[in-house]
Amino acid sequence: MLIQRWRLRTHAHPIAGRRGTGRVVLPRKAGWTYWVARETFFVGHALNAVDAKGRVSVPAAFRTQIERRTKEDGKDAEKELMIAPHPKRDRLRAFDSVGLRDLSTELRDSVADLPAAARREAHEGVRRNELTALTPIAFDSAGRMVLSPILRKLGKIGDLAFFVGMEDYFEIWSPENARIGFADNPVVLEMLDFYLEERGEA
Repeated sequence: MLIQRWRLRTHAHPIAGRRGTGRVVLPRKAGWTYWVARETFFVGHALNAVDAKGRVSVPAAFRTQIERRTKEDGKDAEKELMIAPHPKRDRLRAFDSVGLRDLSTELRDSVADLPAAARREAHEGVRRNELTALTPIAFDSAGRMVLSPILRKLGKIGDLAFFVGMEDYFEIWSPENARIGFADNPVVLEMLDFYLEERGEA
């Protein structure tokens, strides 16, 4: 019997069924990959101001979720995010350490079925596409962090940042681009309008 973190793959074990990783006591069994439920995901949304220096606050709900996720993973609470422009360059993506590890594992799994000779090169390629643009950004106890000019430029972030939870990570949008990205989601657009009206920006 081992205490082990098992990564999600394609063969579900009867004890679980949700995406994620976690601690579980299970026998090692060849040919099995275990699905272990993660309790906390990034959910919710908020609209926060960005000042001229790029200072903005991580929403309180997301800070709580970061703390819970790291504790579930057996770690002390961390105050650092890895942030990168989305490949479409219309928003930013932010990962905590748990989400970053899961992303890294997903990238490795995405090429696992390739022949050995091609696997390493393919793995380097997907890592290059997904990981090289990540920038470590620290935040303080009040959630304040600074988005660099290059992140704001590539993510099209102006003086307002619309935060949206995406389960394993969260996104940071400008309100203008969020209207395009969520054009088929009227509920999110109504929430955005409500936040803007609260700020007198509508």
